Amino acid sequence: MLFSAYTPGYGTEAWVTDGTAAGTSLLLDIRAGDQASSPEGFTVVCFAAGTRIATPSGNVVVQDVQLGDIILTAAGTERPVTWVGQRRIDITRHPDPRQVNPIRIAAGAFAPGVPSRDLRLSPAHAVLLDDVLVPVELLVNGTTIVQETDCQAVTYFHIELETHDLLLAEDLAAESYLDTGNRTFFANGGGPIDLHPTLLDQDRAGASCAPFAIDPATVEPLWRRLSERAVMLGYAAPGGETTSDPDLHIMVGDRRLNPVSHGNGRIVFMLPATGQTVALVSRTGAALPWIADRRRLGVMVGRITLRHADGAVASIPLDHPGLTDGWWAPEWHDTATLRRWTNGHATLPVETQGAAMLEIEVAATLDYVLEAETALLRLAA
Repeated sequence: MLFSAYTPGYGTEAWVTDGTAAGTSLLLDIRAGDQASSPEGFTVVCFAAGTRIATPSGNVVVQDVQLGDIILTAAGTERPVTWVGQRRIDITRHPDPRQVNPIRIAAGAFAPGVPSRDLRLSPAHAVLLDDVLVPVELLVNGTTIVQETDCQAVTYFHIELETHDLLLAEDLAAESYLDTGNRTFFANGGGPIDLHPTLLDQDRAGASCAPFAIDPATVEPLWRRLSERAVMLGYAAPGGETTSDPDLHIMVGDRRLNPVSHGNGRIVFMLPATGQTVALVSRTGAALPWIADRRRLGVMVGRITLRHADGAVASIPLDHPGLTDGWWAPEWHDTATLRRWTNGHATLPVETQGAAMLEIEVAATLDYVLEAETALLRLAA
């Protein structure tokens, strides 16, 4: 089993155990020293079964590639296969299917004949664009590049060469396997298997055969170019009707209460005396598709203040232990300012003996896809 744990000298890092003390050890100090990387899992970087891989004698489906076979790289060189990993995932049992659902690239999405057929890759699998490797999940546009949501199971394969290189998968340049500590994803990885693999941001640049790009400044222009090509191919423009209004309100039990005033980023609610659960509710959206952030986000909160009828004022700090359900982890901005995103339905630790005013300072919102369009046009996984 893989898990994260804090240890002095290492911070919160990835550990592995076989269930015994002797079989428990640090797997990887991802951020050296006492800095925490807070890992949640390991990168799934694979080809889905049925993908055709170029060889000197023609295309071969990936599940038929064997140890020692010769494959053809994107540069036209011939290289032997040193290992083939494989894993079948029951997506219906995965705690977060978005981490493993295949991403389908439509034929011709990158250029005429590239890929030559629809290509299915795992979300973190990197493809070559403008001489940089980009995880395909950052290129999802809802038209020519989409994440499948109705997939119940998938079998993934990956091909390792002596060094990291570019294979031709359906004539699209895609990376070979790069061991970044994720071999336990595969059923034949030679160690304890990771039961529910997820994504982990790792430094893949050191051993990569091409620059590895996840920064928005590099990826956004590539995303826009592929989206413009999708429109040229006759697909609907990525996106949909959006609004900047988060429709922020509170729920006291099953009763909705709208704000009584708002301005300058501060939204005020009249809160009755209550022993019921109070929740801050809003529309939700995804981060921009070219940003490596899988969270569904509501609003970013900068401050929570409760003003009682007797004049008492109480501030609820954003790292309050009662801010759990519906709250993402606190984030430091400018090293001194704490902010915190909701997931659209965040419980507030408030209880009043009489009427009070609840003031929410909103630090940031999103462009929210309107609800009627969300199922068809949401841009990010």
